[in-house]
Amino acid sequence: MEYALAQFEKYGKIVRPELKVTLEQPWAATIGLPTTDGLTVRASSDEKLAVGDIITKIGGIEVHSTQDVNEALKKTYNGGGTISVTYLREGAEAACEASVK
Repeated sequence: MEYALAQFEKYGKIVRPELKVTLEQPWAATIGLPTTDGLTVRASSDEKLAVGDIITKIGGIEVHSTQDVNEALKKTYNGGGTISVTYLREGAEAACEASVK
């Protein structure tokens, strides 16, 4: 409730930030089991994130499910158009400022 009120006060409406990617969460997260796996990028309109990248953190917060992604965006997105994303690409960890819509 606090998030909704803050958003309404700041923007006059509730703003729900989203990454410009389609994510696939691990099977364990889909059925409600705990997991430490990241989320796989299945489609991307962000030039910094590619199909096959595995997102592990958003705004410095570990993410393992789409719910984790939504909560991390709500907690850390400040309306600047980008957010810090940590990901694995071909086994190597990297980070970027990903676009938010």
